[in-house]
Amino acid sequence: EVQEEVLWLSEAAHVPVIAVAPPVDGGDPLQTTVVATDFSPASWEAAVAAVRAIPPNGQLYVVHVLREGATEPGVCEAARARVTAWSAPLAALLPSGTTLAMTVLSGDPYTALATYLPRVHATCIAVGGHRPRYNTVAVAGRTVPERLLTTWRGSIVFGPYRESAE
Repeated sequence: EVQEEVLWLSEAAHVPVIAVAPPVDGGDPLQTTVVATDFSPASWEAAVAAVRAIPPNGQLYVVHVLREGATEPGVCEAARARVTAWSAPLAALLPSGTTLAMTVLSGDPYTALATYLPRVHATCIAVGGHRPRYNTVAVAGRTVPERLLTTWRGSIVFGPYRESAE
């Protein structure tokens, strides 16, 4: 299956991996792209690759998910400000006529994103890789990005995880 192949390639790749699904209803398979970010370098690489591949007049959604229980005053506002600042350089790279929307969701990251994708009629998801030991939401050895990619049936942009130089 293509999702498993993308995961396998992403482990060996030093650049983002893009897997384009067959178009649905004759549309562009990258027309409506959701970038799920945790603000990591891998998320950034996936986002830039997605922006470079999105067609003119496309739609780009940048989404961050706050963990369940993150209800302290100012947390949502701070997350929105961070998403906005993180997305600003992407806006400069967007093709003509492409719209950019940013949002912050809350809850279990996998469930929140899996619910959000059909709401915006997403055709592509862009995520960055993680090492399972750094991700507290690993199920059956799979991180949130890996779980999304193995259940998602649209196009995929996967930014490779990189070891820190520190």
